[in-house]
Amino acid sequence: MNPTNPRHIPACPKCEYDQRGEVTTWSSRCPMRGRCSECGYEFAWSEVYGVLNEWGSELDWYAEHSKGWVDLVVRTPRTLLRLLFPIWYFRSVNHRRAIRLGMLMRWMIVVTLMMHLVVSIAGVIANKLGGPWSRVGYNGYWVESFLDTLCNTFSGLLFPYAAIMRSYDGVELRFPYMYYDENLMVYSQLSLVAVGVVLSWTVLMGVVFLLRWRGGYDRRHELGLFGRVILLSLLPISVYFQILRIGFSFYVSIDGVYDTNWVPILFLVLLVLLIFWQQVLWTHAVRTIWEIKRSWVINIGGCFGSFIGGVIFAGWVLT
Repeated sequence: MNPTNPRHIPACPKCEYDQRGEVTTWSSRCPMRGRCSECGYEFAWSEVYGVLNEWGSELDWYAEHSKGWVDLVVRTPRTLLRLLFPIWYFRSVNHRRAIRLGMLMRWMIVVTLMMHLVVSIAGVIANKLGGPWSRVGYNGYWVESFLDTLCNTFSGLLFPYAAIMRSYDGVELRFPYMYYDENLMVYSQLSLVAVGVVLSWTVLMGVVFLLRWRGGYDRRHELGLFGRVILLSLLPISVYFQILRIGFSFYVSIDGVYDTNWVPILFLVLLVLLIFWQQVLWTHAVRTIWEIKRSWVINIGGCFGSFIGGVIFAGWVLT
């Protein structure tokens, strides 16, 4: 029976056959979907019970529940705002919400591209001020200026890992472009720690799931919840990559003066903050989505274990 309305009778949406007999066969909890024993119609139990904010329900602000590309973009600001504070995010996005991993993956791609395009403006400025092709133009013809602008625009998209150069011999792709590529590589390699943290948490939670294996659980639904958190925890890596681009564009624009000593410090501080955000996301997921008892053991152990695993992973990749 519907706990919010004791008089409600769960009936098949097609033939209106009483489903209370089917409900009595449940061993531990309500499954996601059912089938009418009278007419064979397959339905979602959330549809039968008609309970708001229950199994299979969606949110009007959440990007994962978007209806299309336009809706995906419209919902992006509100989704990002809530993700800044995982406790706020998980108050609404609980284990009962509909899982759309395909849409969530599309949203991750859209957010990454949007950030990249915005930061590329800084790359264009940096390449114009510090890039060698701004001095390549050897005549005043508009065609040459147009090609310079075109190369600079595409180089902004690739900045600071590569550049499209126009010389007397034509157009060429140079990689790596920056004279400061050693510094760039060092701070880029630090992002491997964040990647290792995600991988370590994934292994840890996989082990936890195996240890708490019990009958009656919808394993497909559990894996969907697992996939949702993994995808979201990849966001800090994408953000850190764009922070690197902003920092180096500033460094190039002012020709690397000594006043930019704060740039490497900023890289390190923000990397630590982003890894901390990853940990907060996972700890709230353990507590609110999987409702694991004594979650503090997993959360504390997972935080230290995943960070150590991230460092080991980065060291393993770089050796």
